Amino acid sequence: MHAVNPKTMRRNADRERRRRRRLAAMAERAAVPERPFLGHGPRYVIHPRVSLACGLVLSEIARDLRDAAVPIDSETLDQLATFLGGPDSRLFEPSPDRALDEAVRLAHVQRSRATAARIDLLEAEITNVPRSTATATRSA
Repeated sequence: MHAVNPKTMRRNADRERRRRRRLAAMAERAAVPERPFLGHGPRYVIHPRVSLACGLVLSEIARDLRDAAVPIDSETLDQLATFLGGPDSRLFEPSPDRALDEAVRLAHVQRSRATAARIDLLEAEITNVPRSTATATRSA
């Protein structure tokens, strides 16, 4: 078992920050419809209908990725990387419906983990349980 030193922790944090920035840039690029390519090969990498349908969700995902206060685990980052750059991603299909469903699913996964980690209650609010009125009148 290896001891974790501050240098290793800093290196891992930098690696995750770079990965989050790279995925955010990919999501922002995918949110903007691209111009057609008039050469050999496919005309679009991401069809404009797909970009327009998924644009808002992809922008929200990019915003959350750029926010360091939003905790996102590596499993969710792997799913986002597969969706944004994987060869079999629904994002690269001409149908916007399946791509939008997948983008919304990933946004919900990302948002649910962020919501679970962002419960901001003061300790006094957690331990301060209000008394019932019967108990309050008896003690008075």
